[in-house]
Amino acid sequence: MKKVLSIINYQRMLIQKFKNVLPAIKHQRFSRKQFKNVNKKIINKDNVKVGIIAQMPEVWDKLELIYEEMINRDNFNVSLIVVPEYDFVRKQVKNTYGKELAFFKTVSDNCILAFSDNGWIDLKEFNYDFIFYQRPYDWYLPQKLQSDYVSKFSKICYVPYAEFQGNDFSLSLPFFYNVSYAFMYSKEACDILRSKSRRRLLSKYQFFYDAYPIYEKYQNMNNEKNNSKVKILWTPRWVTDEASYECHFFDYKDRILDLNIKFENLEVVFRPHPLAFDNYISTGQMTREEVNDYKNKLKQKNVFLDENAIIEDTFRDTDILISDISSIVTLFYLTGKPVIFCASKRTMNDTFKQIVDSLYYATSWQEVESYLTEIINNNDYMYQKRIDLRNKLFNKQNNVAKYIVDILCK
Repeated sequence: MKKVLSIINYQRMLIQKFKNVLPAIKHQRFSRKQFKNVNKKIINKDNVKVGIIAQMPEVWDKLELIYEEMINRDNFNVSLIVVPEYDFVRKQVKNTYGKELAFFKTVSDNCILAFSDNGWIDLKEFNYDFIFYQRPYDWYLPQKLQSDYVSKFSKICYVPYAEFQGNDFSLSLPFFYNVSYAFMYSKEACDILRSKSRRRLLSKYQFFYDAYPIYEKYQNMNNEKNNSKVKILWTPRWVTDEASYECHFFDYKDRILDLNIKFENLEVVFRPHPLAFDNYISTGQMTREEVNDYKNKLKQKNVFLDENAIIEDTFRDTDILISDISSIVTLFYLTGKPVIFCASKRTMNDTFKQIVDSLYYATSWQEVESYLTEIINNNDYMYQKRIDLRNKLFNKQNNVAKYIVDILCK
């Protein structure tokens, strides 16, 4: 009897497993079908219609060079689909506009409001050949702008707003399964996505390229000094859960206030992630009053709160970066200037492991201050290692934006 029950339970387990994977199998079949249909769509090369879903001014720099290349071509018709920012407290997209609309109107005269008195727009009505996304996270967007829906009628293109320093793309996979063209920051990242594409039998319809225009921009950046002070930029992570791999904001937020006292001739700048304070409030780690109180303390201690839309403007005259694990580390690294890297337990990919090995690795605030002392006193002893590795890892790139736009015209 026990043997019979064991067999029955085993059969039930197999049936349940099949029920669990059946939706995924159906979705894979549908994904292949939708990609096939979208790929069959004939593009009028004399009038290529492109929409860019624009929601965050802070990451516009990743698409800026591609946008400029497209609008300088007579056969491209490009519009920005401006989406209100995400409300982190209520966990929903806002239906009122703020800084994002003001910013993107300075970028383009061809801005389309994603939300109006009539509700959210339906992109299917616009007949775009290509839709570019700023980020691979659908939950920051209304349903009619999410990739699962848009990929049914337009080819989705993606240029990363940031790097994944590890090999785990699982958080963004629902989005990447809907992408036709992804222009990535490394061959390593492309290989990971190609492997996942093959597993889902989508490799005929998805294309991944090692092409990242922002690297070219930072390799060619002209550094400018506006004053004789040593400018220190602090950029902690914005999420504090265990999976975020060390956010040092709450460890160092009071320590940063005293740097001007301990070191002479400093200009100290704190640049929070644009979602940081809203996230701390929504998770209960800070109240609105505590956030405002901290901002007041920054003013009192002459620590500048940097809320520039484009980080390039901040980087240009920054001398030393103090940062948690973040994609901006690589961008600043390309300028050749020193980085104090606050310790992380993240499993890193091969490229970022090498980068970290040529940075000043700090496991405590005492070590941060020790490294600052050395660098400020003209003892940047990691300089040559950093420059040699930078030249080895990052080949000089030219006309990456042109290369990407040419691919869309094939």
